[in-house]
Amino acid sequence: MKKNHLFNRLPYLFIAFLLFSLSASAQVGIGTTSPTAQLTVMEDAIFNESGGNHDFRVEGNTNTNLFFIDGSADAIGFSAVPTAPFSLGIPVHTIFHPIEIGNDGNTGSQALLGYFRGPDVTIEPESGGYGYVGYRVGSAWQEWYRMYSNGFITVSARESKRNIHQVNLDSGIKNYLINNIRNLKPSLYNYINEYDEMIVGKENHYRPAFRLGLIADESPDYILDEGFSGVDTYALATLNLIGIQHNMNEIEKIKNSNVVIQDFGTNKLNTLELWVSFTEDFNNQIPIITLTGNKSYINLSIIEKTPTGFRVKASQLDNQLSFDWIAVAKVNNKNINQRESIIPNNIKDKLEVPQEIKNQIINFYNTTNANIKSK
Repeated sequence: MKKNHLFNRLPYLFIAFLLFSLSASAQVGIGTTSPTAQLTVMEDAIFNESGGNHDFRVEGNTNTNLFFIDGSADAIGFSAVPTAPFSLGIPVHTIFHPIEIGNDGNTGSQALLGYFRGPDVTIEPESGGYGYVGYRVGSAWQEWYRMYSNGFITVSARESKRNIHQVNLDSGIKNYLINNIRNLKPSLYNYINEYDEMIVGKENHYRPAFRLGLIADESPDYILDEGFSGVDTYALATLNLIGIQHNMNEIEKIKNSNVVIQDFGTNKLNTLELWVSFTEDFNNQIPIITLTGNKSYINLSIIEKTPTGFRVKASQLDNQLSFDWIAVAKVNNKNINQRESIIPNNIKDKLEVPQEIKNQIINFYNTTNANIKSK
């Protein structure tokens, strides 16, 4: 039995002896007679086909687990032994700048992917203020068709901006922008990659409805992108805000001026006295009233007058007596339709966040960012 056992091992001993005898510069090929490295594999390769508890590991210069396949855990790890099906970085699942996309030559222009906001995945440029989501090449756009979000935020911190000119403090600039708003040309349109009928394979580009927006070459330069071919929606929204403020100021001027309110009517007088109610609101002002009767021999007089109506008296009875009347008053619009802004504190605190809470949040983001960048 021992002799047969030794005989069965001879091929393996021979291979081991052969490999041991090869010099350091020798090259081995599998599936090829012309290897180009110490080991060259030209055909398919399968590791652990038996499905056993066998690991596969590749070492780096200083990292012994640069690439690790854990057979027992069915997991792959980069730069660490995996404890989940797919792991990046150390510690596992707490990834700080684990993936840098692109070869930037240490210029800081790569994209970073990781968990920078607790459990929320984040994609960011390695250097702030640089990078694109989609871009333009010549006359062609490499744009996304749709982007969904709970909110798109434009950086607006004062320290991030320069050349600041407050529009409301310069009447010349404000008038210029108001004139631009008047000259905007909103258009109905569809994109050329949207279809009027449903096409197999392109069903999500079927759009039976128009879009509404602006055409770049008909729009002011300051609401366009750097290539003057796309509209900056944040700039357009701010331009609309300037127009709204302008209209509100003009409305306030009208409200603060005196306006004439009038009411009129025709009434029959079957008794000596009659009360007539106004249908217009004279805002506590007593109007001037003019009466005209249809019987010249009967005198009509106003014996009572209030902001809500008046009482008329005839000098004698006549079943055919009627009269026309007009009531006119000059009213200050400032007192009309005043709107109170009293709201519950639990609502107001969500419209105007208390300063101590704002300080707490600002401090969190400042310290969190500092900790992240030091990882």
